[in-house]
Amino acid sequence: MQVIEPLKNKSNSESYDSFLESMNMTESDIQNFMHSVKDNIHTPDGFDHITVCKSSIAGRGLFSDNETNAGDIVCPMRTGTDRTIAGRYTNHAENPNSRPEFVEGILSLVAINKIRPKEEITVNYFDVINCKLLYGERV
Repeated sequence: MQVIEPLKNKSNSESYDSFLESMNMTESDIQNFMHSVKDNIHTPDGFDHITVCKSSIAGRGLFSDNETNAGDIVCPMRTGTDRTIAGRYTNHAENPNSRPEFVEGILSLVAINKIRPKEEITVNYFDVINCKLLYGERV
């Protein structure tokens, strides 16, 4: 298994461009994937405080009405092969406030530090790919 290393000390934009390049994808490829709804499911019960709103990073992003503490599950990203809004709308950040982690077999966002209400929830896309690679998930 080959872990994908992100560039260090880059802006969010530079880091995102590095991610696209390392995945041999274009912005158009990502947009097509993100706008596909064939694998979308409703957000699981207990996460109705998670919403999608206009993002200052890109398009729409993921937000919470509640404060989330470090180590708390922010929201499941996938259930099996289906994506929740967290798997579809979480934007990339070089220094994110959440990370992907398999919790009881479900790919979830877990808070790295305290996330305030209405703060955009972010993840480093390299971490998502590496998490999936570690657990043998299809990228």
